[in-house]
Amino acid sequence: MKNSFGKILFITIFLSIFGFGSIVWPIFVFGLVFSMLTDGKEKKSASQKSNYNRANKTEDNQKAVSALKQYFLNRTVLQLEGGLVLKKETNQLASVDDLVLYLDDDQIATLDEFKKTYPSTYNDLLQQCQVLIESNQVQPVKETVEENKKETQTGIEHYIELLNAQNLDIENEEVSNGLYEVCAYLKQINLIVKQFPQSKEKTAKLTRYYLPILLEILDSYKQLDKSARNHEEFQKTHQRLLKTILLINEALKTITTSLTQEYFMDLSADMTTLETLLKKDGLVKEGSISDLRKQVSVRE
Repeated sequence: MKNSFGKILFITIFLSIFGFGSIVWPIFVFGLVFSMLTDGKEKKSASQKSNYNRANKTEDNQKAVSALKQYFLNRTVLQLEGGLVLKKETNQLASVDDLVLYLDDDQIATLDEFKKTYPSTYNDLLQQCQVLIESNQVQPVKETVEENKKETQTGIEHYIELLNAQNLDIENEEVSNGLYEVCAYLKQINLIVKQFPQSKEKTAKLTRYYLPILLEILDSYKQLDKSARNHEEFQKTHQRLLKTILLINEALKTITTSLTQEYFMDLSADMTTLETLLKKDGLVKEGSISDLRKQVSVRE
């Protein structure tokens, strides 16, 4: 409005100088009123445009969310650009906000947390997801299922194979026996995970960090064993390796216990509940196992 007012005032003064004042000032008043009305319309138009953009963005986001829901009905992973990955962590996805964003296997945040922290980037991320899904640049369901099978096969079983292969080249009996124990614990953990898939999350760090680091240590140890066995530092390194293997076996023992502890507690609670109900209804009497066996044999 200030610019319009300035222009009208300048034209009015200019015409007044040349003797047109009598007709110019009514024109000035008209121009001023017109400028005010026009400026109001411009502001209203800008506000409407802003509201329109927001409405469009909300509509676009809703479309993207709908596309993601449909995509993750039968899939668990969506590969984005720059090493970003969206993952469905549970079998049932209640909301798209529950999807988890990863960067190079490191968890960043859930979509809900990401939206609150980086709202603008969140909008761009949704649009990128929608473009990928609608342009069919993602793998079909069958291929994704095959990938999941492959991932299962290359989990704990894969590391057992690698450790056994490493162990073949290690001559020291203490180290070798320690690694056999590691593999024994891993086989037990693998059986538990197969039996109780819900416990797989508790082994994520095992296959992602602990075992890869152990393999790197063993590889370096074998190289030193071949080239620097007589070095004064090698014996210290050897003792450190033995300590490391003892520690990882202790950790695997703890993991094994933690994987089954919840199920043992649930089973115990169920048995206690059933025993309490039977006693409450007067169907059984208190006693030791031997007493109960005698009661049963008498009835027979």
